[in-house]
Amino acid sequence: LFDIGRKAGLIDYCKPENAYELGKDGKSYTNVCPPETQTKFLEFFRKGHHVRELQEANQDIDKKVSILQEKIRELTPDNQKNLNTQISTLQNRKARNLRQVENIEKTIDL
Repeated sequence: LFDIGRKAGLIDYCKPENAYELGKDGKSYTNVCPPETQTKFLEFFRKGHHVRELQEANQDIDKKVSILQEKIRELTPDNQKNLNTQISTLQNRKARNLRQVENIEKTIDL
């Protein structure tokens, strides 16, 4: 009975869409999927993990931009220009990360 329940659970667990969500949620994978599903599972798990990394990077960018925007008010115009350049660079990096997330989500075809 245990084996039947385990096999049924693994069928659901080892689906690519679950793998993607597990990776995106920062969960770990313990090599429980059967060989016939493991390759696809790992592909989607890695994509989900990459999306998580990009989203975390964007959160860090948002924090840095917020800090720079607070500092900018206290500076001379020349120094403001420098910080505005840094802010622009960070915002471009965030936009690039968002495009990567979009591209990943387009390729997973869930």
